[in-house]
Amino acid sequence: MIEIPSRFDFYLTSVADWPASFFLDLALAAHAPLVALPQRLHVTANLRRPRPDGLRDRLEADELHAMEDAVTQAVDRLGGRYVGRITWQGRSDAVFYVPATLDDLGPIEAAAADYDVSLRLEPDPEWRFYREFLLPSPYQHQTMLNRQILAALDEHGDDGTAARQVDHSFLSRTPTPLEQLGAALEKLGFEIDTIVRGDDGTFALGAHRLESPAAPRMDELCAELFQLLPQGVRYDGWGCGPVSQS
Repeated sequence: MIEIPSRFDFYLTSVADWPASFFLDLALAAHAPLVALPQRLHVTANLRRPRPDGLRDRLEADELHAMEDAVTQAVDRLGGRYVGRITWQGRSDAVFYVPATLDDLGPIEAAAADYDVSLRLEPDPEWRFYREFLLPSPYQHQTMLNRQILAALDEHGDDGTAARQVDHSFLSRTPTPLEQLGAALEKLGFEIDTIVRGDDGTFALGAHRLESPAAPRMDELCAELFQLLPQGVRYDGWGCGPVSQS
């Protein structure tokens, strides 16, 4: 099986009206499914001290991570791969993909030590659970990118509460939906750039407005922008320069 370096990240959403934290290996998205790992294994632990909203209390992080690391090592020895975790409703559900030959879950259960866990093994040769449930939606993926941009700004001493020009980019195969979007954005106070066509034939629209990007503002703004997107238009992200803290 090919070696695929892991690239883990997380996003927050809701599942059945409960807050849910998704932590997953995004590097696998370009390779899934891995034909050598056609079974999906869930190792679900009941949280010992869940928060009122059902998410993990930070004081439980160390012991939960220690258990999950031990389980992951046991799965690795059996030829499987850890792909992610969902935390919600007072449970932490670690997800693995494993070989078809795996049927003895004893070593994995033993690795969980004294944590209250349940194990579930199911066929999933197409990795549908990973591709259709774990992977973030375009908006959820953008919130992950937002966090990275804000972290980079913070490293440059940025005052996130200071207003500055924030530039947004939108892409489409045809100019008409971008013209429709531009008209909608102008009503919201955005200044609109001329639509340009790239070397690959894709049309791009730029828009900018004064914003204070401190969290959670950009997540909220991106949610508004995604609601505005006409069919066939893709949001291509935002950017801005840092403003030094006084």
